[in-house]
Order: sequence, then structure tokens, then C-alpha cells
Amino acid sequence: MNRYGRMIQSALMLLPALLLLTFVAACGGAEAPAETAQPAAAQPASGGAPAAATQPTAMPETQDQPSGNVVDESQLPTDKVILGLITPIDDTVVPWLGGVDFVYQHSPFMEYLVQLDPYTSEWIPMLAKSWEMNATGDVWTFELEEGIQFHRDFGEFTAADVEHSFKLTCQKGTRASYKGGICNVDHVETLDPYNIRVHMVKPSAEYLFYAAESAGNMIYSKAQCDQAGGFDDAENVASEGCTNAYYEALAGTGPYQYDGREEEVHVDYSLAFPDGHWRHDPVYPEMRNTWVLEESTRLAQFRAEETHMTEVNRDLGDKLEAEEAGKFKIIPSNGPAQQTAFRFGGMFYADAENYDPDFPVTAPGEIGIKVRKALNKAVDRETFKEELYKGRVWDSKVHAFHPTLTPWNPKWDDDWEEEYGYDLEASKQLLAEAGYPEGFKITVPMYPFPGAPELPQIAQFMQLAWAEIGVELELRDEDRAAVVARRRNKANHETALATTPSFKAVEAQIMLFNTPKEDGGVVFMYETADLQNLYHQLQVTVDPVEREKVLFQIGDIKFYHHEWIPLFWVPIETIVNTNYICEWPFPGWEGGDLGSNELIEGPPC
Repeated sequence: MNRYGRMIQSALMLLPALLLLTFVAACGGAEAPAETAQPAAAQPASGGAPAAATQPTAMPETQDQPSGNVVDESQLPTDKVILGLITPIDDTVVPWLGGVDFVYQHSPFMEYLVQLDPYTSEWIPMLAKSWEMNATGDVWTFELEEGIQFHRDFGEFTAADVEHSFKLTCQKGTRASYKGGICNVDHVETLDPYNIRVHMVKPSAEYLFYAAESAGNMIYSKAQCDQAGGFDDAENVASEGCTNAYYEALAGTGPYQYDGREEEVHVDYSLAFPDGHWRHDPVYPEMRNTWVLEESTRLAQFRAEETHMTEVNRDLGDKLEAEEAGKFKIIPSNGPAQQTAFRFGGMFYADAENYDPDFPVTAPGEIGIKVRKALNKAVDRETFKEELYKGRVWDSKVHAFHPTLTPWNPKWDDDWEEEYGYDLEASKQLLAEAGYPEGFKITVPMYPFPGAPELPQIAQFMQLAWAEIGVELELRDEDRAAVVARRRNKANHETALATTPSFKAVEAQIMLFNTPKEDGGVVFMYETADLQNLYHQLQVTVDPVEREKVLFQIGDIKFYHHEWIPLFWVPIETIVNTNYICEWPFPGWEGGDLGSNELIEGPPC
């Protein structure tokens, strides 16, 4: 190991003491991903475009599917399974008042038109049992399930609930993360109570993504809202009575029902249909999600069996699994869940009012590209991969692009070493050519984020890496709300941030990260006129061959302009006590990444 690698190893070992607060966790301990050919996968998120044969990463092997819940309740150690989770960013039961990151607390009791298969990540039926896109991509037809009942006697799910749910998610003041795609709906045509046509404003080849838990577009009971005051169509907002009714006792159609919450402490659920749910019967009669920010507290609760599953960093996960053979077990998601990276603020090239050309990272033209390339070539990804992630990740090369989601350009593989390969001397030379031979300073805010334990370690790693080329990182513990507010107001100049976008449909990620607010953008990571024009072109392009051409152009800009510091595709890892939980298959990129709670299997293992 080189001197740089030893510095990183030492720093990572000291991080718990250095950072005082261990921000977030998503434990580790599974075997390293198999270096095998990537399995064939459906590509519902790419509008039917074929996957390229050349692939930059390998998917993990999927877990065996359980034979079903045949557990005798008398054999269960408890009636209530308790999940020890990281405090959500938005702690509210009303979904449109928060972003997609917090919808995992709705997973036990709310359902969607479409779901992700927890083993293959393919789109499969949920409340819609079939669907079809027309040739021009601007009309989607859904056939709905019949006989599905809402909790608390709010009646049968029908087409009226779908139309109502779209209104709720897209109402005035909504904070839905993917509203740019979810709300690309002109109107819902009801053919009969169980068949609808969704007419789009613009063609939407990736609409299944927006109709699924991946975007947080859940289905509400219209009857529950109407009973409490209804939806005000003139003002485009739910009445206060409707909102309060949902807040007090939101009714869904899922296996569990919502029983209440103690804010920032826990949420409780119980079986909604003791005689059997239409889709899947959970093992445990009750479930609780507990919220704890501090990793040390979550760990203590888990050891004391006050929780039966939790999130801790990979080092702790490995130690726990080795501590008592067979008692503690690491369960990873069934595929990549997050794309870890380092991104920059202030890259508003298409927004003259907010763009600052004087900071090195955001400098115009080739100067800015050289600076960002220099920063990329100063990162020893292989050392980082082994020291922090124990090798249990896959290389990431282009923001939002993965060969099971999009066509893949083999040129990005061919040019990776030249553009991103670790080379300190080349990095220093690039900085000198850009006019910054002595380096510069970047401020890095840090805050807790559910499901991503390595964010503070990523920041510490970058601090060490870039110190080698004279770039100083000032790490600051900050409240996430303040950081997000600066980002939304485009006041995050001269900053960088460790980040973990989810494994999502590429068009949705481009919208979120590369477009202005009027197009649905909320992150404003890298805005250029060319990217925005290509995004508009992608929106209206349905033909798979033509979509591939547009996607390659977008990918080239992202790759060769060095829009961020790509690191790895990462599976979410949880650790469970096998006295309570044997298996938990989940894809890892549902709305809040931790879903499919109803599939938790109890003992005997």
C-alpha cells in the first residue's frame, strides 16, 4: 500500500472519533459482489432501448425467493418486529409534504400502480395489473385490479382514486421529488372503474418509473378525503380537513395499516387484513419503525434487542456478524441502490443570474473542465473501495447511467483511464494549466442521510486525496435543512458535497440534477444549455434507437465535462438479528430505498 493509501486507512480508522457524530448507516458484511457477467434484465426505465453488451459493472447475484410465509405465529419470538432506522429527513405521514427520500415509512401500508420486483428490479404489477404505452408515448393505458379494499372501510380502490391521487401529488405547494415527471399528466380518462388512460402533456417513455414507488407516487383513498372536506379543484389544493384526515389516519391498501406515530421517535403499523391481504401476508402481526440519528444509539438498541434490524457502517456490520456466529446477519439489497459521488455547488452555466465564473471548479469552458478533471485524477478509487467499502461495490462512471437502465457507450470504458484514472502528477499538471498551481479551498457541509453511512467518510477521504494536490477542504457539520435551502436558492457556491443519488431511471435523474426548476429540477448539479436542450429532446423521443442517440450525447457531456466525482454503485446493507428476522428481499431503489417490508421472514431460519 502506498503512503497515500496508508493515510486513508489511518484516517478511516479514526473517523468515529474525528467526526464525533457518525452521521448515517446502512451496514455491511455480505460477500463481495460476484465478478460475473451482468444478468439480463428488463429495461422498463429506458423506454425500451436495448442494453449495450459492454458493461462497466457487475450486478450482485440475487437471493433465492422465499417459499412463502408459512410460519406458525406461536413460533414467533414477538408480535411486533422493530426496525431501527435513521431519522427520516421529512418526518410526516402526508406524502406530498416531503421528498421521495422519506417514503420508506409508507412502504408497509401504501401501494402504487406499479412496483419493483424485489429480486430482479423489473416493473411488475401492483394496483395496476397491466399497462400499455401508445406508439407516440403520450398515452398510457392501465387495467386496474378489482376488489382491492382501502383500510378503515373506505371502500374499494377504483379509477377515481388514481385520478384523485395524481391531483394530491401535483397540487400547489407539493414537495414531491419527481413532480416534473409525475405531473406530466394532462388528464386521466376513466374508461370504467377499472380501466384508465393517462394522457401526458409530453411523451413519457419512462412513465412506469413515475407510476411506481421509485418516484413515491402512491395511491390514496378519495373517499377518505371527500369525507373530510375534499379537494379544492379551483385552488388546486387539498382542503385542510382532507390533509388533517390523512395526517391522523392515512388509509392505504397495503398489508399493514398505519396506527400512528410519535414524531421523530417511531411509527407503528398493524395487520390491515387479518384474514389475508390480496398480495402478500406478512409474518409479524405488528411492525414499528424507530427513528434514531446517532449510530451509537442505534447500535446499543440493536444489541439490547430493542430493535431487530438496523443500519450501521460496514466495519461495524462486519464486526457484529463475526461477533456471534449465526445471530447477526447482513442482508444487502438485491442490486445497486445508490450511486456514491462528490458533487459541486454553483455549476449553473445556463443560469446567468446565479452563475459565478470566478470559482475554479465552476470556471467557464475548458478551464473548469480541467480543474474538475484534475480533482478526479487525484482520487485513488481502488484504495477507497477496499478500505471503506470492503470491495462490496461496483465502479460508477457516469451520473445516472447503468447498463441495466440505459444503453451504455463502450467509449466511456475505453477513455476512463485517461479521463479519471488515478495520477497525481497529471492532476497537478492540469491544475497548473488551469491557472491554479497552488490549489484552492472548498467548503464541504456534512449532515445525516438515511441509508448512506459512508457519507462522512467520503468527505474525509476527499479531504486527504485533494490535500495531495494543494486543494483544501473545510468540513463543516451542518443541519441538512440549511444545506438544502441553500441548494434550492442556488446559494451553494464554492461548495462540494458527498452525495448518494438512488439507482433510478436515467431520464428522471437528468431532470432532477441537470434541469432548471421549471423543468422539474431540484438539485441543480450541472446546468448547461446543451444538457437542457438534450433533455427536452429526450422527453419527446420514444423510438429506442433515437433515444439511444440522445442518451449517448447526454452521457458524453456528463463524462467528458467531469460534472462530478463518480465513485461507486453501492448496495444498501442492513444487519438483522436472526432470532427475529431470517430474510428480507428488497431491491434497494424503491422511493426511500428500504421497502418491501411485508416480505420480512421470521424464524425458524
